Amino acid sequence: MPFYAVKVGKKPGVYKTWAECQQQTVSFTGAQFKKFDTAQEAEEFVNKGAAVKNLAASNAAASSKPAKTAPAPSVQVKRPATELTETVPEKKTEKKPKFAPPGLVGKTAVVYIDAVCYVKGRCGVGVFWGEDSPRNISEQLLIEGTPTMNRVAVHAAARALRQAKELGVESITINTPNSFVVQSMTQWASKWLQNGWKTTKGKPVTNAADLQELAQEADGLDIEWVLGPKGGDASRLANEGARNV
Repeated sequence: MPFYAVKVGKKPGVYKTWAECQQQTVSFTGAQFKKFDTAQEAEEFVNKGAAVKNLAASNAAASSKPAKTAPAPSVQVKRPATELTETVPEKKTEKKPKFAPPGLVGKTAVVYIDAVCYVKGRCGVGVFWGEDSPRNISEQLLIEGTPTMNRVAVHAAARALRQAKELGVESITINTPNSFVVQSMTQWASKWLQNGWKTTKGKPVTNAADLQELAQEADGLDIEWVLGPKGGDASRLANEGARNV
């Protein structure tokens, strides 16, 4: 009695008739079947096919899974104890003051000056050398002609320079909120002097006498003219001087 073994088909197995074998293999792509004389041989043929199929399936499944990689060994680096405790201090940049503090050191001075001019000619000058300094000046100013803020500021600067010379100062920083004084002494005075105290248009410089006095007091001194600040102790001294009428 023949036995028909279907290794690859619709339903693999051992069949006793050719008709049953055909039902499992007809129209099945890649079908594998074979006729055997004994049932044992037929079953071995089918079982080999199943084993091969299962092995292929397991290999395919294994290849589809991502390979597991062994974790990288952890490496501990021992740092010296000094390195663990050492801290780098933050660098703090000290902001330099915009204006130097007033005072007299040797033959170098820093002063603050200011001027006020009220109606009816009430004017005053202030020269500030430092807190409670005996050199501080608070004076009423009486000038000929029409008093203006610029004229009074020029006289305040001349007063400070005259005082500096009396103290033996050689280098001085003058801080004043009056831009006319600063520009006159840093930009215009040298040109006016060359032109005989006349403007570029040939006209006499306004308040030339006041400016000539300031230029004379500045002669021989190393002077730094600084614009600002407004208010402060020099302004207070100037106001106090103006009220002493």
